[in-house]
Amino acid sequence: PFSKETGVKILEQEYLGDLGKVKAMVDTGNVPIDLVTVETATVLQGCDAGILERLDYSKIGPRDKFIEGSALDCGVGLDAYGDILAYDPTVLKDAPTSVL
Repeated sequence: PFSKETGVKILEQEYLGDLGKVKAMVDTGNVPIDLVTVETATVLQGCDAGILERLDYSKIGPRDKFIEGSALDCGVGLDAYGDILAYDPTVLKDAPTSVL
């Protein structure tokens, strides 16, 4: 729907986590991608190495409007999730008091 409405063509390709390939694109000046979805550690590594572009939050929105810790210099968190822990009271007599 976005492409139809705006005329902007979206091309997708699979990224397997090889930051070296992204670095090679940057080094050669042949960067056919505008956006990549990666883990936080990869964003931090790529940003520190100068491989990923720093974001201009004046064009995106105030950092304090994002979930705390998700507005990084070279990326923005896009997934939020949680874990649910449970126990079986027929197996454990006393309920757990911590997960450590």
